[in-house]
Amino acid sequence: LLSEMLRNSETNQHYMVAVQGFSVVRILLQRVSPQHMNLDTLSAIQNLLHTVGRWGPLFFEAVSNLLFNFRLWIYSDVHVQMELLRVVSAIVESNPSFFRHMIGAHFILDALRTYYWFVPEEGSLTTQCKE
Repeated sequence: LLSEMLRNSETNQHYMVAVQGFSVVRILLQRVSPQHMNLDTLSAIQNLLHTVGRWGPLFFEAVSNLLFNFRLWIYSDVHVQMELLRVVSAIVESNPSFFRHMIGAHFILDALRTYYWFVPEEGSLTTQCKE
């Protein structure tokens, strides 16, 4: 529905940026059950990104609120999270300077540390002290 609303209406696109519409969508998605954050939802977001075009303010707003907000995806299935990271990687690779300037490597590293952790195995190199 949102894609159709934005598809051919420049007025709706400008209004969506002006009222920070994707922030509202993010808040609504934070309130749904994690089971709804699935591959279908990710596919719908990808279609939405295709609709709004590449590298404009609406695109950045959508990406930062819906894909780079890892809190939305933390409780989704591992396959969904892996696909999310593939999508994010493809978007960043298509225009790295844009994301380096707008998001930054520090944000990505902090997000990975916060949302994607691991438990080291006994005796692994990560548990050994450097001397």
